[in-house]
Order: sequence, then C-alpha cells, then structure tokens
Amino acid sequence: MSMHFLFVHIAPHPWMKTYTGYLEGIGILAATLRRRGHEPSLLVLHEFDREKIKKAMKKHKPDMAGLSITSSQMPLARKTSDALANGHGLPLVAGGAHPTLMPEEVLELPGMVGVFRGECDHVFADWVDEFSAGKTARGVQNFSYLEAGSVVNNPVGFPEDLSALPIPDRAIFPMREMISFNADLVGAEFVASRGCPYSCAYCNNPIFNELRGGVHHRRKSVERMLEEIEAVLSEYPEARCLGFNDDIFTCDRDWVMQFCGEYPGRVDRPWWSNTQVAHLDDELVGAMAEAGCTRLHMGVETGSEKLRRDELNKQISNKQIEEAFEMVHSHNMKPVAFMMLGIPGETEETLRESVEFLRKLRPFWTVVSLFSPFPGTALGDRARAEGLCDDDLPEDYYHLRPLKLRGVEEEALLWYYNNFNDLVRHRRGILP
Repeated sequence: MSMHFLFVHIAPHPWMKTYTGYLEGIGILAATLRRRGHEPSLLVLHEFDREKIKKAMKKHKPDMAGLSITSSQMPLARKTSDALANGHGLPLVAGGAHPTLMPEEVLELPGMVGVFRGECDHVFADWVDEFSAGKTARGVQNFSYLEAGSVVNNPVGFPEDLSALPIPDRAIFPMREMISFNADLVGAEFVASRGCPYSCAYCNNPIFNELRGGVHHRRKSVERMLEEIEAVLSEYPEARCLGFNDDIFTCDRDWVMQFCGEYPGRVDRPWWSNTQVAHLDDELVGAMAEAGCTRLHMGVETGSEKLRRDELNKQISNKQIEEAFEMVHSHNMKPVAFMMLGIPGETEETLRESVEFLRKLRPFWTVVSLFSPFPGTALGDRARAEGLCDDDLPEDYYHLRPLKLRGVEEEALLWYYNNFNDLVRHRRGILP
C-alpha cells in the first residue's frame, strides 16, 4: 500500500525566513520512498505556524509525518508534533541529531511511533513499507520505540556505499528560491562524504562514531558526485555556484585530487567547501583553486590554543591555523572562519585573544556563534553538571543563552558576540 509521507523540516531562522536550507538526509529518504511507490512532500517551519500546518495538511493529505530535529529545535518540535498528532491525527516518526542523542525524550512527543538513530537511508523505506501494510515495523535497524514504558533501541547500521544511494530528490524542496538566496555565496548545495575522524567535545560526531562502532568515513565516488552535480545543474541552470556541506571535504586527499582533475572538464561553476586545517597542504589547496574552488570554510573556534585544546578537544595549534589561512590566501581563495564564543573557561582576555588572532588570519568573513551545550555531547553534559547552564533548551539556535561563566560578564560576552566581525575588521576598538 502506498503512503503519502510528509517530511517536516524544522528550520528556525528568524532573520531569513524565506530560506529553507537543503538537507541531504531528507532528499535521499524522499528519493528512496518515491522508488517504492510512496509520495513524499515537505513542510518547512521557521516558527510554529498552525495555519501553515493546516494548509500543508489540506494540500498534501499525508498519511504520516516525519520530523527532522536537532537539539535546538526541540521546543518547536514539541508544538509541531502536538499540532500534527492531536490536531490532525497523524502518526509520527523522527530522525536527526537529537533523536539519536536523546531518543527517550523525543519518544515522549505526541503521536511519536518511534525514532531513527544515526543514518537510516538503508532501512527507512523498508520501515515505511511495513508500517503502510499495517505491521508493527519494530524490527528494523536504527529504530527505537517505547515498549511497556521502556525505550527499546534496535542495533544501528549505516550505508557503507554512498554511491549506491539514490540521487537526492530535490523536487520536494523550493530549489529555485533556495538557489536565488545569496546566489553568489551559497548556490546549489551538495554532500560528497559522511563521517568525521575527530572527537571534538562540543560536537555530536563522537556519538555517531560510537554508534557505528568506530570512524567510518565514506564518500560517493568522483563519477557519482559529478553525475549528481550535472543532473542538478541541468534542472537548475540558474545556479551560479555550488558548495559542499561535508564536515571535512578534504578528509580523503586522493579523492579530492581526482575530483579536482575531473571537475573543470565537466562543470563550469565556482565552488566552496568546508575543511579542517590539518587536512590541507599547498599542493592540495592549489589543485582546488585550479579546479574553481573560491572559498574554504575552517573551524578556528577560539584564538586561545589552550581553550581549543583542553576544553573543546580540538587538537590543532594556532600555528597550523595560520599556515592554512596563509595557504588559502596565497592561492587567491577566500578563507572563512567559524568562531565559537562563550565556551567554558572563556574570559575577557581570551575574547581579546580571539579578536587579535582573527585579525592576523584576515578571513573573508567570520561566522560567529555562542557555545551551545547540546545534551549528549561531552562538553554539553559537563556544562550542565557544573551548573553553567539550565537544563531547558532555547527556543532555537539563534536565541542561545550564554553560559554562566566566571571569567566574563554576560554583557561583555554579548558585546563581543554582536560586534565580532567589526572588531576583526578594525571597525571598532576592543574593550579595555
């Protein structure tokens, strides 16, 4: 029996509500469902909107809905699940970072039949087939459910061969609107690989690695990646650039060198990617520049090497970061820095260090966030245990509350957060 499945993308961006944001996971799951004869659709919520939910129900008439949830989206997920389950009688499932880290919390949401932990591309369509046929569908890998008040977590697997997965179904996304948003900076978005070999204390990747039984970094083949890019550009030729949202695009050096050798002969768009400074060298950066890469995004997090090493467990030195940024500059590419303010141990001195360090790096732009103590992560759990934050989560990622730090007043921390790019670009002085 075919089923109409409504994916719910909870994407709270109060300052850019017209932008959806591409999610590779939803795209692949939608493609697997369509292969099996089911009909996928998408509802994007930037805030709780009962009328928008009603319109989606009337338009798509779904039999079931699935929510993609990160930890910062849980408050909105609670309201949304209540509206879908109690207001419209829909059974629900969920996936994403928070269901993986905290399945017991998500299973308490209204209407929740179960949650999927980790990567479920290889089993999700099987589960929908069984559920649509009226079966309990509880024996599938990665599935967690409640039985007699207790959480049952099935064994977790993952797709080994990413090239065997279908090309993501982008038709359910408002692609033309997405591509036109910051058309020269974002463009069409792709994911070439999965898996991260590092254990940063603020990140959920260590938990995913534990679920998978170790680090399993996997890539689509170069040919498969180029075919996907060509297919997307054929459908959306207005895309002026494209980018890769991999955790570390350059993790497999040989793959990147092969990609850079073949890309210019088949695709005529500039591109950008995320990377990590330990996975760069001059030959590689030069090859990427020759292949049309114009921007590299790198996690700096803080100018304090001690905080980066001891608090964040990110074992890269300031010297490595400086050398990587200089390499990118030398090949006429634009380096972008990710910074995280307000981490445990932060002081006004370390905030000044961060500004001065970024001035040396000369980034094209700096993406600044406040540290968020996500539950289930090593540093998030420690911050809660030490009383640095409350147990409740903020309304969304863009309304994070600073930790209760001893080394810096909240007012000063927020001043640095709100003025960081101006400080780095010497448009403002630094607090004494």
